[in-house]
Amino acid sequence: MLWCLLFLARIECYLKLEPVVFSQARARSATSRSALIRPLVGELEVHYAFRNLELERLPQIGSELEANLLASKIRREKGLEGFEGAGRELPGVGSTDQSRSIVPTLLTHALIATLAGSRAPSELIERWRENALGLAGYDWLNDWLHFAKQIFIVSTAEAVAMMGDAKLAGDMRLLAATRLMSDLDSGVERVFNAQVWLVIWLGQSRMRWSHDVANHFAPYLAGAWKKQCAFKAALRTPGLTVPEIERECDSKEEGIVKAAKILLAAANAVNIPLSVETRRQLQALGSTEMVNPYRFA
Repeated sequence: MLWCLLFLARIECYLKLEPVVFSQARARSATSRSALIRPLVGELEVHYAFRNLELERLPQIGSELEANLLASKIRREKGLEGFEGAGRELPGVGSTDQSRSIVPTLLTHALIATLAGSRAPSELIERWRENALGLAGYDWLNDWLHFAKQIFIVSTAEAVAMMGDAKLAGDMRLLAATRLMSDLDSGVERVFNAQVWLVIWLGQSRMRWSHDVANHFAPYLAGAWKKQCAFKAALRTPGLTVPEIERECDSKEEGIVKAAKILLAAANAVNIPLSVETRRQLQALGSTEMVNPYRFA
């Protein structure tokens, strides 16, 4: 019965209906001992959080998803497949190493998605800090959240230095790029460079929720460049480049495809050239056939 509910919940999600069936599936899975069901329910819960930009509980949602994924892995390593042993208690997974955890990536994606909303990243980080208190196995998370918050309040020059610091963790450099994109003191070239970083990173991500993040990010990017096009003096050959940028901003493309095409158009209007490899990556993303990872087929 629970598998049937989950299948219907995926259809409900794909059709963008209210999560009525999903709420039932989540409640039923909470009392299930099957390590097969819980990760699937967790992925749908992450999807709804991103789709609706209801991100306050992401530390808990991410930790639960991670625990269930690890439990499922332990089952496979013990040779338990399908429903075999499904009535047993789920094995404990202990503390989670930061370098192997999906939670930093999940929260980094969420802070990128907040660009599409009205909530300040530092405010969301504080809510995460409150909600993550006492989260078992994540003693390092408070320090991660503290450093992430600092990135959004340091000076523009410090954020630029963080973005270029190869010694920093990748997620922190990406957060510095996220901060610079909404910083009016950064200048159009720095903003463009930060946008390119983020679009390529999102395009390379294999996390399902990156699809949702890109769907939020593309309209934000289009709005930012339409505003920039109003200040033609800051752009190269605006008579040629502005119409091209505006055409991509107004296109019916979505997600990472739209974002990549906007940046390819914007590249002709800024004074920093794209490398051959970077242009190739953006062109590949711009020609990608969009596939909804939550499709039920």
